[in-house]
Amino acid sequence: HPQTFLLDFGICGSLPKGHRVDLANNFMAFFKQDYRRIAELHVEAGWVPADTNVEDLEAATRTICEPYMAKPIEEISFGEVMLKTFQMAKRFKLIIQPELILLQKTLLNIEGLGRQLYPQLDIWQISEPILRDIMRDHYGPQQSIDKLKTNLPKWIEHLTESPGMLHQLLSQQVKPLPRHLKLAQLHEEQQINKELQKNRHSILAMGGSIATAFLHVMDEPSSLLEWTSNSAMIAGGITLLLFWKVVK
Repeated sequence: HPQTFLLDFGICGSLPKGHRVDLANNFMAFFKQDYRRIAELHVEAGWVPADTNVEDLEAATRTICEPYMAKPIEEISFGEVMLKTFQMAKRFKLIIQPELILLQKTLLNIEGLGRQLYPQLDIWQISEPILRDIMRDHYGPQQSIDKLKTNLPKWIEHLTESPGMLHQLLSQQVKPLPRHLKLAQLHEEQQINKELQKNRHSILAMGGSIATAFLHVMDEPSSLLEWTSNSAMIAGGITLLLFWKVVK
């Protein structure tokens, strides 16, 4: 009946926001045939160990994915791609979260039933807007503003604490050392001072960028940013001055 909707709750689960973004990035990279990016995303998501050889993982991913690219897009099974990718990645000590296994099974069921009812079903055409929405919600301007509002008080607190921490570090008393150790330490300090001199302009540019960023933040009309803007500028100025003293 055209007004009857049947729902199957045989598999129920949810994906954390981070996993949704990771999967969206992986699927977008797959359809761009960017196998290097797929390998990098597996490492960045923590699905494989951090010391995994990205080149080897890229080659294995290419072996799995390239045969699908010769098919019409409506014949590509997302669930099958995920299954074979997981099987391949076991060689690289892949850590599969339970919710990803549920997703893979759900995709296989949806695609299987959907193509029985409608053989020309194009899962990519259906899912692409959803994937793009996920990407926009995570990387879009509004998301960046929300993150700034959330993290700004914490950044201000850390920034205002940094002058005291720098003063404490610089005023620490060092125990007397034997002469040969003093010479070695002096040589090491000279090398560090040389590096600091080289990096002076970079450090000052960074401090200036911080101050400029806070100036832009002051234009934000929200009450949260209004009460933090003055503290931000003061702390930024103090920190910039201390950086100058350290590298001078």
